[in-house]
Amino acid sequence: MTTIYMGMAGLLLLAVALVIVPLLGSRRQQAQQRADSREMNIQLAKERKAELQQEREDGLLSEQDYQQALNELTLSLASDIQPQASHKGRVSGIIAWGIAAAICVLSLGIYSQVSELDKIADWQDANQQLSALAKRLVIDGDDNATEQDYQRLILALRTRLNEQPDDPTGWMLIGSLYGSLGYAEPAVAALHKALELTPDDSSIRLRLVQALMASEDEAKLKEADFHLQQLRGTEPDNTDVIALSAMLAEQNGQQALAMEHWQRLLPLLPEDSDAYRGLQKKLQRMQQGNTLIAVNVTIAPELAERLPRQASLFVFAKDAAGLNPMPRRW
Repeated sequence: MTTIYMGMAGLLLLAVALVIVPLLGSRRQQAQQRADSREMNIQLAKERKAELQQEREDGLLSEQDYQQALNELTLSLASDIQPQASHKGRVSGIIAWGIAAAICVLSLGIYSQVSELDKIADWQDANQQLSALAKRLVIDGDDNATEQDYQRLILALRTRLNEQPDDPTGWMLIGSLYGSLGYAEPAVAALHKALELTPDDSSIRLRLVQALMASEDEAKLKEADFHLQQLRGTEPDNTDVIALSAMLAEQNGQQALAMEHWQRLLPLLPEDSDAYRGLQKKLQRMQQGNTLIAVNVTIAPELAERLPRQASLFVFAKDAAGLNPMPRRW
């Protein structure tokens, strides 16, 4: 912050100088002009006095006329060289310094309203605490962390990446943080950068898939499917890859493909794990949900007469055994 305040002071002094220097320079120029004019008037008065003395000696002026002309010359010279101009110079100097003071006050007042010094201070504080923030939020996983804490970590990381733009780990971490906060677009952009730097890193590609799936954009979902195909080719038994493939299929409404991926995942999970038991139940619900049931629907004639010709019919069915508690719509 010291550097910022010094910079502000320097700019303020420069602004004051740009106003004061011309004003004071004009004041000095005016003073010089007044001095030159005074010297000229004195010289002219001396010459006129010599002329008067010569006219008196030549008999052109009487002694009385000579004294009267000399008095008038003296009064005229005194009027020309009186210190009134000096008073005006002092007034103009006061005005100049008053303008300078007004500039300072207005500048500081405006800057206090529009500046974001608190954010700059927070940025500097975040940079100094980068390691501590990363340990607390990423490694330890503080449950009491707020979104502001994560934003401060992102700010510090972006500052570091500005100095080291080829650090894939930093880009991956920023992308993951954005994703956890629900900011899909910046998450995808950061993870694209990380993958560009290390195209063979499957963990980055997997995080990119998660960020892409957070969007409803069809193009992003297609890109996510492309990356998953790449991962399934290189890591066919990666449970995270298979699970994401199943979830993407469900997201795209491809239930048969989703079931295929879930069935592929089940034997790869430990049988005594909660994940295994949960997936078993999910598959049972999916299989039951795909059971075909013939239903005849009739509509009372008096009601049918009031329905439009292209009306839609929605049928909701609920599993009586409770394995599929949510109603299904056909």
